[in-house]
Amino acid sequence: MPPIATRPQKTHRSLAELTATWRERAADHVPEDEQLAWVSSLAGRNDLPLLHANDLAEPILNDAAQAVVTTVAEHHSTYGRQNLLAEAHRMLHGVRSLSLRSRGRRRAHHDLAVARSVVLTPPAMHHTPERYIRPDGTSRLQPRNHLVYTTEVLLEAEDRLLEAGREHGAVRVSTATVANIAAASLPGRDYGLSVDQALAVEKIATSGRVLEVLVGPAGSGKSTTMAGLRAAWETEHGPGSVIGLAPSAVAAQVLADELGIETENTAKWLTEWRRIPELTERRDRFALNLARHAYPTSAGAAKLRARLAAMDQAIAERRLKAGQLVIVDEASLAGTFASTSSWVPRDRPVRRSCS
Repeated sequence: MPPIATRPQKTHRSLAELTATWRERAADHVPEDEQLAWVSSLAGRNDLPLLHANDLAEPILNDAAQAVVTTVAEHHSTYGRQNLLAEAHRMLHGVRSLSLRSRGRRRAHHDLAVARSVVLTPPAMHHTPERYIRPDGTSRLQPRNHLVYTTEVLLEAEDRLLEAGREHGAVRVSTATVANIAAASLPGRDYGLSVDQALAVEKIATSGRVLEVLVGPAGSGKSTTMAGLRAAWETEHGPGSVIGLAPSAVAAQVLADELGIETENTAKWLTEWRRIPELTERRDRFALNLARHAYPTSAGAAKLRARLAAMDQAIAERRLKAGQLVIVDEASLAGTFASTSSWVPRDRPVRRSCS
């Protein structure tokens, strides 16, 4: 039965009914006979000054427009004018305007945001009578709100992901190892891989691609497949050679429990990974100070050596190792920028498997 057939009927409530409900809820905080006076007292409490039209110079509008596009693109690979308008309102919702002209200037940065986007909706393939053409050359038969946009940065990021999916040269697992894993029960379980699951493990483990994607609906056995992949990978590359990433702390814990691997929240891992250059710079300063120390056997030199060792450990914990396999669970929930910014340097032969 389609979901729409089981959807409950919508209820419509008048503004008077809603107002009465709001009054009842507010009564727990403000007595009902004082609510009107309390709401009236809120007038003029905004600490921000009134905005004049001249206050919004072109550089300010351009910066605001770029911020709107960047924020929307982080959450949507494609978007419409309404997404940009909603984000523009969120950005300036606390700013008060003195006149209609100043409010019009506020809306201008929404138009600038549209101008910074790339239109994906193809033009009309048929002739449009002149009376249906807007002054800007677009067709009135195609509503503006139906246009789909993206950004050049997003397109470039998706190109990098596609390129990574075509790139070979990463470490792999032998077919014989996969066959041995598929022929026996999985470690710690009383069942093994099905034919389809074994085939998926073989395709991922032996392909040599830097990036692999496993797609399957819920309940299709992706977790069991990843358990087989982990078993095959660690057979040749050793314990701890498989780590996991997940979109949330809860999902990370679930993946860690299912596969028995070290798993981290994707956003947290990216934050720590981006700190490697900073930590490396600090580590080099410690090493330089230690090399210049006049008394290598002194307590001060020993303290520098301890700091240097701690810094080396911190860098090693954040850096991917050669031959390591990274399983990104629910990769479709990660933004495009997060997926590409976490890409490791090409000189480190690691593998990423997204499920």
